[in-house]
Amino acid sequence: MITPFGTRGRRGLAVGALALAGALLAGCSGTPGTGSTDDGDGSLTVGIVSYDTTTLAAKAETDAAKSAMEAEGWEVVTQDPKGDAAQANTICTQFITRQVDVIVISVFDTTQMAQCMTGAASASIPVFYLAGSLQDGVAGAISTTVAPPINEYMIDQIKDLPKLKILAMTLQPGAPCRAREADLDEKLEAAGLSDKIEKHEVVVPGQVTDAQNATAAWLQANPESEGSDLVIWACFADPAMGAYAALQQAGRQVPIYTWDFSAQVVEPLRNGSLAAVLAIDSAGEGAQIVQLIKDHQAGGEPQEVDAATTVVTPDNLDEFLADHPEFAS
Repeated sequence: MITPFGTRGRRGLAVGALALAGALLAGCSGTPGTGSTDDGDGSLTVGIVSYDTTTLAAKAETDAAKSAMEAEGWEVVTQDPKGDAAQANTICTQFITRQVDVIVISVFDTTQMAQCMTGAASASIPVFYLAGSLQDGVAGAISTTVAPPINEYMIDQIKDLPKLKILAMTLQPGAPCRAREADLDEKLEAAGLSDKIEKHEVVVPGQVTDAQNATAAWLQANPESEGSDLVIWACFADPAMGAYAALQQAGRQVPIYTWDFSAQVVEPLRNGSLAAVLAIDSAGEGAQIVQLIKDHQAGGEPQEVDAATTVVTPDNLDEFLADHPEFAS
């Protein structure tokens, strides 16, 4: 059985959280400070601000969270802002007006959700982040950044290539992508490869097509006749699949390194087009976010935990699929 990198837990109050202690207590519709609802039975209404339903990993995480919460008997309401932070804040404000007990935000971070965080604090509604980090005013977070496994693996594979050129598909509005990119920059600098990278900021929605077009243009600018050692890095799987489509269309073979395992990446991994994909346990995230909320309700400190992950390569793909038959076609 494949051993995942595992989960790493970090406990502790976020900086400045004491000043917002009242904002971190659940239950705006019940007794203040108890986190209970009017009926007193411990049930909750949770509002989930998703990221973008066309983004496979974000959708899988949101769906898993919703399922895990509904299994607890909680009422869950969710809306899709289509990757737009302004719309995400509007959705959050609607949840606050509705007086939900808990708000969960996917992918966006506190700097993008200032309006939401201020309103939730005023209404004493705790806010949790899925694929986020523990920052000021956050009651709990599950981090899916897990940048080192893929970045370290890629650097090890490419560091000695004589004519290296990297195309990096980035997404600044996404907190995990931003952190993965920062980690990549740091590791490329340390390896003396920081001048080998060209970046393309993908557009969401439309990330697959956008990445396909960007990759096609990059391939044209770097014809096979030049003999360059081309590599593609994508901060999540959707642009990786767009890049893969462009490679197929051009009849080219370029290794791709990315995050977020799904059934769509199985064939590209099997034929070697994807060099490595970080599989994140979405179902496990659902259970983790439920536990974070329960811990908070019980008076626990704000905490951040990492989602469990496994680096999947062509070499261990069959073993991974044996352990995770839900991905097998």
